[in-house]
Amino acid sequence: MRIMYRRHPIAAVSYYLSIVLTVLSPLMALRALIFLPLLGSVNCLPYLAGLFLMYSFLCLIYCYHTRARTWYYGLAFAALYLGFLCFQNYYAMLTVRQNQWGTR
Repeated sequence: MRIMYRRHPIAAVSYYLSIVLTVLSPLMALRALIFLPLLGSVNCLPYLAGLFLMYSFLCLIYCYHTRARTWYYGLAFAALYLGFLCFQNYYAMLTVRQNQWGTR
């Protein structure tokens, strides 16, 4: 991460932006899925619709290339990722110095 700024500017911006989005995406999901519905807002619907469309397209691309009949499992994974797995990044950042079993 320390030397990425020496690379091509587009590659460096893309790299640093991916890090920022990885850190911020769970917060955006938390806001859209927990806080907005608690406040009685329906502004979470465009967020959920966008996620559903994005994962649906990815599942259809998978189905097209592999002809697998289990393409819809990708939508279940999207729900699992959104509900639980995206928050593990914070735990990983808090325990980055630990080298005990189960921390990686």
